[in-house]
Amino acid sequence: MRLARLSLIAVVACASDRGKIVQFAPIPSASTSAPSPPPVAAAPPPAAPGGCLKNPESPVDGAAVTADVVSFCATDGNERACFDASMSGAFAPAAVRPSKPPREVGAHTTVDEDGHVEICPSAGSCQTLTTTVAKSAAADDAGTRVAIVDNAHEGTLLVFDVAKPAKPIVTIQSWKTMMGAAGEAPFDNAYFLGADRLVAYAHCTPESDCARIFDLKGKKVGDVGGDGFTVSDGVPPFPLGAGQWAFLQVDAPPLVVVDAQTAKTRHKFDLSSVAEEANGYNSALAALLPHPDGKRWIAVIQSPAVTIVILDPPTNTIATKFAAPLCTPRASTPAPASRPLGVW
Repeated sequence: MRLARLSLIAVVACASDRGKIVQFAPIPSASTSAPSPPPVAAAPPPAAPGGCLKNPESPVDGAAVTADVVSFCATDGNERACFDASMSGAFAPAAVRPSKPPREVGAHTTVDEDGHVEICPSAGSCQTLTTTVAKSAAADDAGTRVAIVDNAHEGTLLVFDVAKPAKPIVTIQSWKTMMGAAGEAPFDNAYFLGADRLVAYAHCTPESDCARIFDLKGKKVGDVGGDGFTVSDGVPPFPLGAGQWAFLQVDAPPLVVVDAQTAKTRHKFDLSSVAEEANGYNSALAALLPHPDGKRWIAVIQSPAVTIVILDPPTNTIATKFAAPLCTPRASTPAPASRPLGVW
């Protein structure tokens, strides 16, 4: 039975207010709904991350190493975050941001839409070569010599003295591959390996290149990695000091370290435990740096998350590895459940 609204009237029997009548507030009936609960404030946004990555797939665009710390930067949209990783695996925001792109070899070189080559050494002003129409180009560290793949004759590699660009100082023809005869198989890239060597990438399979080292007189020194070893177009080798350069196989995990003077393989590492095949082994190696002690090499692997890998050359093994921690978004506080409808 529905209750009627009541008013409670009482006579106050205190000495000072004897005889006064007080009316209390009405008592709500059972049919009156209870007031809604106060709104729950949204949880504050998570604090800016310290030693953790917001996006594991943000590309690594800079790396450096000191005696105790590996520093790297990753860019996510317009945000560039840099981190320091200790050799024991502790991560923190970087004290100093590394700036040099980890995959650039030699002086910065660009080819414009007309095939003109601009060479910008780290010290000194930029210079532009218009002698030939280039498909690709790379300079030595000092920016004094440049190797150009001729766009009109892709099976020809031309080396120029930047100060005297009227004619090439060395001309190198491609070798026979399944993609063409000698002088016709197209070159894709070339890179200088120190002061007196360069490596040329020639198209030798439909999806990859073979790499051959030459001296600066155009004489063959040897093939990188031996028969069947292939590299990716546009992926330069990594300098490791003491005339050693690292190349990563396209479709298999070996990382080979080659002596540029002899083209002989000195070290080979299996990175399959830290690089996923689905992401492409050659693109997984974001940076490879010699440690200042000269006894180990530091690899920054991105496949897809970032992993720091310490390589031990004497044993050709991975000495240790640790992954960069990912930031965990703070969960918002759930709102309380609404009250059920009906009579209470």
